[in-house]
Amino acid sequence: MLKQVLEGAALSEAGAGSLKASLVGDALALRERVWDEFESEWATLTPLQRAVLARIASEGASYVPFGAASLAAYAAAVGSPVSPSDAQSAIDALRGRNLVWRSARATYALKDQELADWMRQGAARRRSP
Repeated sequence: MLKQVLEGAALSEAGAGSLKASLVGDALALRERVWDEFESEWATLTPLQRAVLARIASEGASYVPFGAASLAAYAAAVGSPVSPSDAQSAIDALRGRNLVWRSARATYALKDQELADWMRQGAARRRSP
């Protein structure tokens, strides 16, 4: 994609002056496509999978998947108690969808940090009137 933008800028009448605008425009278009994919993926997740993903995104490196605070957050989101095995099943499903990554030390993180940005933007849109 970058090669196409550079070739287009070099061949256009505006030349390099249009390069910045082309790069910004193409980056925004790419982000929109990626965010559309996130929206589609989100729609297929179970409520517990969404709660786990939201917790991973909000806690970042301090995420503790089976701690009391996380289990309580999952339960609040889904409206019923969540056991550690329920949470593990949700995490496994998210890993299977390539949304979550597990390190060798058994810590979990989002596979794509852009997903956290998308989730924050979605939360901000839902809060605005």
